[in-house]
Amino acid sequence: LFSMNARYSNWFLGLSKEQRSLFVSEMSQKYGTIMAEINTPWYEHIVPINSLYMECYSVLDLRGRPVHPKDAFTFFKSFGIDQIHPTMSAPVPPKRKKPISPGELEDVLNKESHKNRIRASGGYKLDGKKYIGHVYFKQHTIQELEGVVNEIRDMPNTEGAVLYLTDAKSDAVIGLVKVKSSEYVIRRRLRENLKGGLFGPLRRGEIKEFPPSKEKLLAKSGSKKKNQKKAAIGSKSLNHVLGVTRDRIYKGCRKLTHVPGCSELWEEWFAFGKGFSEWWVESRLLNGYNPEKVNLEAVLEEAKIRIASLYAEYVAISEEKQR
Repeated sequence: LFSMNARYSNWFLGLSKEQRSLFVSEMSQKYGTIMAEINTPWYEHIVPINSLYMECYSVLDLRGRPVHPKDAFTFFKSFGIDQIHPTMSAPVPPKRKKPISPGELEDVLNKESHKNRIRASGGYKLDGKKYIGHVYFKQHTIQELEGVVNEIRDMPNTEGAVLYLTDAKSDAVIGLVKVKSSEYVIRRRLRENLKGGLFGPLRRGEIKEFPPSKEKLLAKSGSKKKNQKKAAIGSKSLNHVLGVTRDRIYKGCRKLTHVPGCSELWEEWFAFGKGFSEWWVESRLLNGYNPEKVNLEAVLEEAKIRIASLYAEYVAISEEKQR
């Protein structure tokens, strides 16, 4: 909430006196609400987020109904709210010059997630650049609908798009359709498979190569409920957990039948998920061979808040190997 308020305040106070007056007038007499989403590098979803920004995507009228997108984006531009990305795809993080060593991970994570700026004295300081923009917008005819839907589904590095169906004569909005990209659906399923099969057991101290500290054991014992089963501390090997995770990914990919091309492509999706999980265990956990060198807290924090950037890092490394 603070981030959104701060971005809005920074933008609004940057307008001229006349623009501020006009904006207040428009928002009280003609429009009711601006719909926007805050994007933070300290909590990615599935798409990489390299910087802090707020993305506007809709304007509601005084009755709470969306206005025609053409009017909404004209309104945004009149107050200096411009399109952030040139296409539906968000930019991927810059390629690393070298792999991150276990000792560097915490510092790199704090820098790339902007957590160091959040924790700085006085909080997250704005540096004068634009923090508010609007989403990619393009108009199409109804005859192009099928092609547009296919284009969205095939687009990388995006959650998808919302299609506004409007009446050609009156410009009234008559329906909204959300279309997810196939990559988003697949990688979200992969994330859930990783959380249940690998990240969860690691966090709970169930992997024998990475036992919990005495402090965590005491905290776990003190918080145990009356009928709660005894935790399986260190009961599983890393290799076993990785195998279970591969099975989860395999089954998860085969069940993505609602994604176009599943019957032909699920093996390719599985190969990506399997490769990612093995790369992550090697690069972040050192395959369990030197657990004393692994900053487990930073490893799990990165997996939680920067999963999209981890995907991007794996893709970049895989592409480099194929050259």
